[in-house]
Amino acid sequence: PGQMQFASYGGLEALLKLIPHPSSPPVQRAACLCLANALQNNPKLILQTLAIGRGHRDVPDLVRRAGGIGTLIEMIATARPDPEVLQKTGGDAAWDEVALATEAAVQALTGAAFVAKTGLFSDGKRTVEKVAKAVGRSGIVVLRKQARMPVVTKGGGKRATQDGVRFAKLCYESLESAYGLS
Repeated sequence: PGQMQFASYGGLEALLKLIPHPSSPPVQRAACLCLANALQNNPKLILQTLAIGRGHRDVPDLVRRAGGIGTLIEMIATARPDPEVLQKTGGDAAWDEVALATEAAVQALTGAAFVAKTGLFSDGKRTVEKVAKAVGRSGIVVLRKQARMPVVTKGGGKRATQDGVRFAKLCYESLESAYGLS
């Protein structure tokens, strides 16, 4: 009941507005974690998220096809540190923020892809197939790249957390299977 009430008051839309650039990575992370908590294997909310922003002309192609789910994948693909934080810290702290934000986005996608910890569908295969078809090959490729991202603690540059890589792998394998690529 709480999840549906949250969605009925525009909570999903509000969170999705905080995710695209130019939001800072900490704001993106908080929004993604809230979204992950809201979606939690709820087919109705996942399909509602899939529809938010879908079909608009002034959005990236992935968002046009996959709505809010596409927003998450687009954020993973284009995540960059806040220039001010990058300048102040010299890089590592700024890229750590990006890694944590992309991990949170992957966690939200993992809930949307109904991925069980074992790597198999936990339930709702039909919803997973709809998500997979909406994100298409290009969305699955972004998740595959995220799953192969290096886990590095120093040295600047785009990287991922260990959990972010693990969840991205589970997510892309589930979507790939539902899409019929594996």
